[in-house]
Amino acid sequence: MLETHPKRSLLCLIRVGILHFYTFSCAAFDTVSCERHPFLRMKVFNCTSVYFQKLFKKIYGMSHKRYIIQLKINHACDLLRLEQYTVTQIAELCNFSDVSFFSRQFKEHMGSTPTQFVKKYRSSK
Repeated sequence: MLETHPKRSLLCLIRVGILHFYTFSCAAFDTVSCERHPFLRMKVFNCTSVYFQKLFKKIYGMSHKRYIIQLKINHACDLLRLEQYTVTQIAELCNFSDVSFFSRQFKEHMGSTPTQFVKKYRSSK
């Protein structure tokens, strides 16, 4: 069902754009500034970055940056379950600036380090 409220429709479209761009261009994804991606430039949607940030948080309950990091962590979990990549490789594949930052973000979101996550996954098989 399409959202009919204009503000919600705008954010729904942006959210779809984030998902689409993240899915097809993970390596180029920038969590610091949505202004760098043409789809997410606020001028396209006729609103300021501050307005967009407030609106996104109000409707989705989190900042757009946190939402993007959550997407990246979810993707990292999928890659960890494959058991084909090292933690460092996964950090790179998910476009984290370094493995330490990745591990801290992973632990914050998942409650365990990537290595602990893999051990738990192996023991649950």
